[in-house]
Amino acid sequence: MKNRSCVIVLVGEETAHRKWVKYEIKKAWNDGRALLGIYIHNIKDPLLCKQGESGESYKGDNPFKQFELNDGAKLSDVVKCYNPWWLDPYNDIKENLEDWIEEAIEIRNQYK
Repeated sequence: MKNRSCVIVLVGEETAHRKWVKYEIKKAWNDGRALLGIYIHNIKDPLLCKQGESGESYKGDNPFKQFELNDGAKLSDVVKCYNPWWLDPYNDIKENLEDWIEEAIEIRNQYK
């Protein structure tokens, strides 16, 4: 994350429960970096597809709900977690990612 202004968390079925994800979210916020999440449950997992499964997973919990800011608000009230359009998640992310990052940076600048 060195020299990066924004950290994107790809939120899958187990993301919110992974200790290293929690660590990186906390570190990114404490280091002054912007954060945003993108739910990936509608994106096909190529490994599962090769095994004959659908390749889709269940929507995971918002990992930002686990963190509290100094004023008592939840980080999830500040950091946005986007749920791409289920019919075309790849293009939805492609067309919106730049705007989502810029918005996340603007939001983070309000909390410095």
